[in-house]
Amino acid sequence: MAAGFLLVVAGADTVQRSAFAPLPWIAGLPYALLVASLLYINQFPDRAADRASGKLHWVARLQPAVAAWGYGLMLLLAALALLGGVWGGTLPDVALIALAALLPAVAAWRQLRRFAAMPEYLAPAIRKTLLAAHAQPVLLAAILLLSAEHS
Repeated sequence: MAAGFLLVVAGADTVQRSAFAPLPWIAGLPYALLVASLLYINQFPDRAADRASGKLHWVARLQPAVAAWGYGLMLLLAALALLGGVWGGTLPDVALIALAALLPAVAAWRQLRRFAAMPEYLAPAIRKTLLAAHAQPVLLAAILLLSAEHS
């Protein structure tokens, strides 16, 4: 899932530059993982119907409490991707501020772990995931635009 969204970011940059650049791949990875987490958490309300129709994605295959950990893994990978971009020198140190946008998703993960088997209670968690998936790339893009290091 995440690979497709990363290709949107990096592919658009490559087409516009007419050349490959590592920055959109590094900056786009946390975004791609957050979009994947949004699609993932949206599978919980449809779990029973998906199982009945034979759509056996991970949320449908695993018990809800176990499947909730997949969401947490995606959040961890998004945070590590951003940290790796900074530690590797592709992103400026100030880009760490974009980690703050993951806070709503962390709150959503807590809610998901609590209500994974009761999808009727997951609407707030889904909205928080949506917020994080929008806020993180917007915040990171603003940081990169304002950063003299990456102008």
